[in-house]
Amino acid sequence: MLRLILMRHAKSDWGEAGQADHDRPLNRRGMHDAPQMANWLREQALVPDWILASSARRTQETAELLTREWQSQDMFVSSEDLYLASPEAIQRVINQDGCDFQDLMVLGHNPGLSYFASSLSNELIQLPTAGIIAFEVAIEQWSDFRVSSSVKLIAIMKPKSF
Repeated sequence: MLRLILMRHAKSDWGEAGQADHDRPLNRRGMHDAPQMANWLREQALVPDWILASSARRTQETAELLTREWQSQDMFVSSEDLYLASPEAIQRVINQDGCDFQDLMVLGHNPGLSYFASSLSNELIQLPTAGIIAFEVAIEQWSDFRVSSSVKLIAIMKPKSF
């Protein structure tokens, strides 16, 4: 049984006019929420073995804050394919880059991440910034993962729930 953790990047800054979307950093709230969510994941025994993160700056900063809390640097990889990815692209990245890790996190963006979570849970999921949803997946390797795989929702958390 593998576990898939989906997380939307923490809150980002829209303050700089003309800045490319890909280059937007986290804002103050995002820098607060990401470590808080990292601690919640640790308390739930849901710290992933590996993080597949979008190449966007806000997503990379979220991953850095998470791994700093876990004192586990170098446990994430940047993927351009996850930047504003569709559910189909997210599945493709999991299949190709999930490797042999037991607990895998995908750190990305809406709307694709919420659509993906909704298709896995068979209910409407709207992940807020820094929101997390976790599933147990009845497969032996990530290359076999499909949206139609047998999954069980095991946790969901939003930063405003604290």
